[in-house]
Amino acid sequence: MTLVWDSFADQVRDIGSRVFGVSMEPKSFKHIDLDAYAEQGPDYVIGAACAKDANKTTLEPIISKMVALRKEILASGRYFKALVVVRGNASSQLVAIAETGGVLVLSVSSFAAMLIEYDKYFRARQAAPFGSAVDPQTGEIDRIAYVPVQYKNRDFGKSYKASEIADQILSGKIVVLLGEYGSGKSRCIAEVYSELARRWGDTLAFPFAVNLRECWGMQTGEEILRRHITRLSLDEIESQAVRVFRRHSGTFLLDGFDEMGSQAWSADEDKLRALRAVALQGVRDIVANSGRGCLIAGREHYFSSFEEMVAALGLNQTNLLLLHVDEEFTVEQMEDYFEAAQIHVALPNWLPRRPLICQTIAQLESDDIGRMFSEQSHEAEFWEYFIKVVCKRDSRINDSFDPDIILAVYIELARQSRNKQMTVGPFSLRDLQMAFETAVGQPPTEDASVMLQRLPSLGRIGAESTDRQFVDMYILDGLRARDIARLPQVSEAVRSRALDEQWINPLGVLGQRVLALHVARRADAFMSLMTRASTALNAVLAADLASSFLHTGSPKIDFGGVHIKGAVFGNINFELSEASKLTISESVIEQLVLPSHAPTSVSILSSSAGSVAGVSSFEGLPSWAKLDSVDEFDSVQTVSKIRVAGLDMAHEILVAIIKKIFFQKGTGRKEDALLRGFGSGASSKMASKILNLLVREDILGTFKGDEGTVYTPVRSQAGRMHEILNELRASNDPLWGTVGGLNRD
Repeated sequence: MTLVWDSFADQVRDIGSRVFGVSMEPKSFKHIDLDAYAEQGPDYVIGAACAKDANKTTLEPIISKMVALRKEILASGRYFKALVVVRGNASSQLVAIAETGGVLVLSVSSFAAMLIEYDKYFRARQAAPFGSAVDPQTGEIDRIAYVPVQYKNRDFGKSYKASEIADQILSGKIVVLLGEYGSGKSRCIAEVYSELARRWGDTLAFPFAVNLRECWGMQTGEEILRRHITRLSLDEIESQAVRVFRRHSGTFLLDGFDEMGSQAWSADEDKLRALRAVALQGVRDIVANSGRGCLIAGREHYFSSFEEMVAALGLNQTNLLLLHVDEEFTVEQMEDYFEAAQIHVALPNWLPRRPLICQTIAQLESDDIGRMFSEQSHEAEFWEYFIKVVCKRDSRINDSFDPDIILAVYIELARQSRNKQMTVGPFSLRDLQMAFETAVGQPPTEDASVMLQRLPSLGRIGAESTDRQFVDMYILDGLRARDIARLPQVSEAVRSRALDEQWINPLGVLGQRVLALHVARRADAFMSLMTRASTALNAVLAADLASSFLHTGSPKIDFGGVHIKGAVFGNINFELSEASKLTISESVIEQLVLPSHAPTSVSILSSSAGSVAGVSSFEGLPSWAKLDSVDEFDSVQTVSKIRVAGLDMAHEILVAIIKKIFFQKGTGRKEDALLRGFGSGASSKMASKILNLLVREDILGTFKGDEGTVYTPVRSQAGRMHEILNELRASNDPLWGTVGGLNRD
């Protein structure tokens, strides 16, 4: 959004009012009419005349009159700051002539620069990292080109591009951007900053993009701004930046409200809320005093409620725009990202699409990427292959470290993360050293210390920080699973220490699937471990094992009467297997998936759930699931999405094709658009086979479009396709069985 002035003179008066901190108005004198005039005191006068072009014919008489007026006012005993503001750039000769008479000739941008030398800030800010948008290896700016994405307002279903977010800020909106770690919030901040900085000459709104993690303990907006300017080594414009803030001429992009918390800690939620409010008082000051709007970004679940977020950040709900970042790229965005990273391979259907996973893959060598993408496996097998490639690559840093040592270090760090409040870290260099000592049995040498600081799956928190954190939960979740997978083989002393720990961070769905690969091979050993954990201190370990047993593919799981109490479950999906003889009580279940039929001797008592899939309300909960609270109930469609994630490649492609052609808007789908989402390797070949099968079975029709074959749905088959999507692996439809056979061809 650009400011609209009725005239060039209005623009000059607006700038002058901001620069000098007083209202400027036109005023007439005997020999000249000033376009902007103000008195800063009885003995100090400011005046500006406007010149709509910079040619000599226009400028010379204005300069002469300003010189004469200045002499007249000086003779009266008052100081006169005389300015001529030009639309364009005056010649150096005219500027010099004016200076001899005590008159400054300035372009509009030079006049605005009297408030702040913004170009200096812009250059320094562009050369510094934006939040966590850094190269995990160096901590410096991530140079891979930005992939345009949209940011969603869930209340109204509207999406915004970075340029549109900039428009909202300039209109006075306070934009809050929420998303999980690694979802791209900092890249959004960087793009919005570029938009606002490009327009400052037209808007007179000077944007400042602040990494809040650098501003611990700052209690006012002015303190935050001073710290920010100092971190950019711009001491010479610190006072100018503060002047911009005081005159309400700044816009602020504040990255990481969740990284500004107090170092104090309490188990009392009321005290925690109070601590968060104290930590964010400087942010509230900025929100209250920003000249236009603000953009504030942070993790979605940092606050205990929406109401707390509004109060802690000092928001006015009537002026609030709440946006969310998608956790994953779309297929097209992921393809664009790898194109920008110059990675030219077929993208398998199961490839994780989280931005930071894509960034990690982009750092691998081309041979490793080629081999990785040629693997025809499910998500858990892919993760196992992926982590081997990562460890093998890193072992090349120093020949004395083999991939097994590096994996062992990773697993020890994953164990440490079980009790990290931020779940992904941070890890100090001392933490890295302890992980190495535990894995190897001796302190790291100097070379080993270098290796530890270069682990590719650990990224710096910032360019100036030595602390590390996992770059994405995808890597960390699998490592946590591998930590549990080794427990049956370790010594009893090591196993007992794990049982006596009190973890707070459970496995996610991926971790459960990775662990299930190992559980399926040694079911008795892991069942015994789960039973011991259920009566020891580590209830989360018991919960992780119980959840993972359901992912083993066994049609029935007998838990032998185990009772898990006081645990945190990341996800427990009773739809995957017929469970029996299991009791869960006084626990927190982040995601509960109910089965279509009641399990035998299974009870959930006095527990709470983040989300429940399979019913739409409390009234729909089965009698065996006695929950005290549920944050949200998911639709049947969510259940389908959960189940789809465990399908083999052929069935996953079938489901994707059915959804696109039968149940998305449009009358048909072009062949190249359908196949593009499956890459150009094995997935694409399988997609072609399935399309041909659907045409032969009269489920799809085809016609020749302008750009190739177009596939259309045979509407009489819609009910059948809907039933297949609902039943998935439970489907008895002949088509489901035929497609399953394609995996074996």
